[in-house]
Amino acid sequence: MGVDPLHGYRDSLGNPSSEFPARSLAVALLDALSDPTVYSWSVIEERLGIPEAYLTAERSFMAYGFPDLSPNALAEWTTEASFRRPENAPTRQPAQHPPVKAPDHRYGFNRPTHDATSPTPPQQETSE
Repeated sequence: MGVDPLHGYRDSLGNPSSEFPARSLAVALLDALSDPTVYSWSVIEERLGIPEAYLTAERSFMAYGFPDLSPNALAEWTTEASFRRPENAPTRQPAQHPPVKAPDHRYGFNRPTHDATSPTPPQQETSE
């Protein structure tokens, strides 16, 4: 038998004190966490109308012991949800870069002595 984490936080009937969320709120949190369109804690806070949904979920786990509200499950959900895209997020096209001229790796006499983009090769002056 383990130690009751709510020892001293229960009323005379054995229910969690008012410091902990109601069971209906804990169930609403479970429903919100299972919704695939939810991508952050702020969305859950807006939907349920509560501040600090993460802390409320932790206290719900302490009070009712739902495994999906355990600290490990909440951390895993937070990580997975951070990779989801919001439904109305704009999609961006990849940047278009200009083509790059390949480097000239030739050696010896086959290599041009001037830049191929210049109009004419440099002329050397000869004295006669």
